[in-house]
Amino acid sequence: MSNLDILRKIKNFEGKRNCVLTILIPPNYDFRKDTKRVRSKISGIKHKYKRRQLLRVMAVIWDEIKYVPKFIVNGIIICAGLNKHDRIDYYSLTPSKRIQSFEYYYDYIFNYNKINEYMYKNVITIQNEKVKDLIKNIDNFMKNDKIVYENKINEYIESDLIDTVIHMCDESVPEIFLEKSVNKNLKVNILDSHKIDNYIIKNNKYIGFLKYDFTVESINL
Repeated sequence: MSNLDILRKIKNFEGKRNCVLTILIPPNYDFRKDTKRVRSKISGIKHKYKRRQLLRVMAVIWDEIKYVPKFIVNGIIICAGLNKHDRIDYYSLTPSKRIQSFEYYYDYIFNYNKINEYMYKNVITIQNEKVKDLIKNIDNFMKNDKIVYENKINEYIESDLIDTVIHMCDESVPEIFLEKSVNKNLKVNILDSHKIDNYIIKNNKYIGFLKYDFTVESINL
């Protein structure tokens, strides 16, 4: 199964609450100590039924990776979750970007935006220390009339006039942005929507920065 097919399955997967795990493992890394730490944390969950379900998911993950000494190249992304038919689905992906640290998330869906950050080279998540800088850039682009809002953004992307999309909601990044990040070298910046609750653009899930007449050296922070 290709990475694209796996990504589609991951995006559409919906399981039981807190029984869906996304794990990122760096290359050349002794991941066993961290998987044991995750298992230990799960074992401490008070809700007996949820604890048992998550431990089942961890058991499947461990069966898949227990004979691997270390992952190479860019590491690996592991997605495993208990589906609504009480069966465990398992997927693994080879990322396009090097995973820097061991991370894990559990919910009722896979962490699709985090996965895409490593699967697509032009997709990045804006970290806390850079949020203020990005908002300042947004403000400058608004003043200079170089912002394209949600209702027109697809039209401008097709015309190859947009350099960067700022995705500002908790929903998955739209497929068109991911596709264009490859085909048109479009940069996609994911910004936590809670960071801009009181900002003027809060009613837009995403906006775009026009390519021409840039007044800043770089907008992909």
